[in-house]
Amino acid sequence: MPGRPGKPSPLLKFPPRVKPAFLPRKIRLRSTHTSRSRFNHRLMFLGTLSRPARWQPFLHAPLLLQSLLWVRDNAASVTEGIHELGKPGWFVNVHGYTTQPRELCEWENHTRTVDLQYMIDGLEVIDLIPVESLGAPTSYKADSDTEKFSANEAPFTQLLFPTGSFIFFLPGEAHRPKIAAAAPAALKKLVVKIPTDLLAS
Repeated sequence: MPGRPGKPSPLLKFPPRVKPAFLPRKIRLRSTHTSRSRFNHRLMFLGTLSRPARWQPFLHAPLLLQSLLWVRDNAASVTEGIHELGKPGWFVNVHGYTTQPRELCEWENHTRTVDLQYMIDGLEVIDLIPVESLGAPTSYKADSDTEKFSANEAPFTQLLFPTGSFIFFLPGEAHRPKIAAAAPAALKKLVVKIPTDLLAS
């Protein structure tokens, strides 16, 4: 349940089973009422690499499964920076930062890419909200396909994102990363950028 206006709902941990409704047989890319999303049903997909039997059957789009298998095989040794994965716009960004108080963190959304985020080492809280709840974006960076938004009083959900966990964010699933779970702490993570037009092909 969403929380009270301007307040987060109780901290979520990973459920014992994940049923990603956005991947029944193939990725659905029909338009919605919002121009910022081509997905007519949105649902983030959470899991852990150590339990492939729970997520592998759902990843029918080849590029989603290939992306996650790349993470499984390379996350332990990959160096920081950008790593191209062989198709236009499909790449990995490996980076680190120090988490910070929620009020210093920004909402973001992607309009034409799916984010696959994986926590290599560390812990953060990520807030989640439908992009429609945030109003108009304050900026857009085309090279990273990132819209930024100002905070408002809309209710949101918070997610605890620990080492070894991954999450898919679809277009329209706005998220606010970098939030400290307790005190600010360093972390290392990677983000696979997956263009939606490659999923539709």
